[in-house]
Amino acid sequence: MNRYKCPECGGNQYSTDPNKAGEPCIYCGHKGTKLMRRRVKRRSHENRHILPVPSMPKQLVNRE
Repeated sequence: MNRYKCPECGGNQYSTDPNKAGEPCIYCGHKGTKLMRRRVKRRSHENRHILPVPSMPKQLVNRE
């Protein structure tokens, strides 16, 4: 996730697109948002609700 900051109003915007620098600010409309350093990824304990996918039986994987 990338953080963009507006130098005019100080508003923060977030996007997965690394090429949004210079876009108009969503808060004040000023053109010229700046790419700030990248956000830290989620901590592993926040993803603990995700269950592992069981592996497929070999007879289904190696079908020809």
